[in-house]
Amino acid sequence: LGEGRGFEIAQGRLGPGRLHHCMRLIGMGERALTLAARRAEARVAFGQPLSKNASVLQTLGKMRVRLDGAKLATLDAARLLDAEGNKSAKGAIAACKVAAPAAAIAGID
Repeated sequence: LGEGRGFEIAQGRLGPGRLHHCMRLIGMGERALTLAARRAEARVAFGQPLSKNASVLQTLGKMRVRLDGAKLATLDAARLLDAEGNKSAKGAIAACKVAAPAAAIAGID
């Protein structure tokens, strides 16, 4: 690209890097969901596993929906990035930067 264009090069790498971090967060959320589901099966309270409790199932279901939404948003942003470039994918990447951490935190918390 030439001398004096280092900032431009660095900016061009931010979009793909952000998507990478979003997928890492989604992976952490998936791991948390797996561990929570295992715990709900193994833990017995009031004579039955926690997985029989509707409130616990609802919480696990919400975790799944949030993670799937963040994953789909990230995959769509990656598709846009590949097909149309950084400028066209800017809004989709911004949405991922919000959705992925929110989904991961909700699941881990």
